[in-house]
Amino acid sequence: MKSCMPFLYHPTTILLVDDNAEFLKTLKIFLNDSFKYLLDKECSFQALEILNKTSFKKNFYEDCLYYPEEEKYENHSLSINFLNIHKEIFNPDRFMEISTVVVDYSMPAMNGVEFCQRIANPFVKKILLTGDADEKIAVNAFNQGLIDAYIKKQQIDFPEILEKLLEKFQKTYFSHFSKQIEAVFSPEDQENAPFFSPKFKKYFQQICENKRIEEYYILEKMGSILCLDVNGNYGILATFAMDEIATILESQEAESADPLVIECLKNKTHLLCYKQNENTTLPPGFLWKNYMFKAESLVTEQKTFLCSFVQGMFNFNKKDFLSYDQR
Repeated sequence: MKSCMPFLYHPTTILLVDDNAEFLKTLKIFLNDSFKYLLDKECSFQALEILNKTSFKKNFYEDCLYYPEEEKYENHSLSINFLNIHKEIFNPDRFMEISTVVVDYSMPAMNGVEFCQRIANPFVKKILLTGDADEKIAVNAFNQGLIDAYIKKQQIDFPEILEKLLEKFQKTYFSHFSKQIEAVFSPEDQENAPFFSPKFKKYFQQICENKRIEEYYILEKMGSILCLDVNGNYGILATFAMDEIATILESQEAESADPLVIECLKNKTHLLCYKQNENTTLPPGFLWKNYMFKAESLVTEQKTFLCSFVQGMFNFNKKDFLSYDQR
């Protein structure tokens, strides 16, 4: 099965657990200050309680998957409710979600491996900090899948290695979560949706870097993505496969569209970007000029897509959700 890009991403919290308060304070100074950190130096049991109280989107995951009513008792085929994915922007606690734990092995109440074994969230990434004497224990814990990485505190480049791991694990946290939803895609869906294409993933990564995107949410099956920057300014990356454009041109709505609009669609210089819902139909053709946006072609491994980044179109009210700079 091909690998899909995460269905959503937003900044999360990193939990640092060590009984040495000075070490934690110093460590935080060296780490990327764009991350949000939660320090626990008092008691590993307390840190574990905080961690296990943090929701890992179980309800969100269940809301995104459903049984179509007519199939519920026949073949139990699951479908994805894409409309619920972007609703996570209205969750003010989403940035408090703990994605990664950095824990010292040598602690008085319980050691770091025992701590990791008690974490309830199966998607949390676990980094164990060790001394030279603990390395064999760390290797065994890694081989057993109890931790995702370990670092020796004595390493000269310790902060740099840890920071790279934190950046990587913030992303893989959502990759592993999304695999639960990804399994619903049929082989045909994988061929038609851009999310499985390495070239599309690279293209989207460049957009995120250029637009300074901090969080995103897939809006629908064929490629549109809601993107937000650190201040909550948003845009939609609209994506259409070329054969979808052909279907639009053959639709009944196209008969009442402006000839200039039809010409732009035929020439693949523009696409239609409009808000979709559960019973989405095309807007009336005479309104298409209001939804036309200049597009660029993206040739991927399986097909060619038209893409356009459209800013501020769907009238989301920034007062209704917490942006990352307000956290």
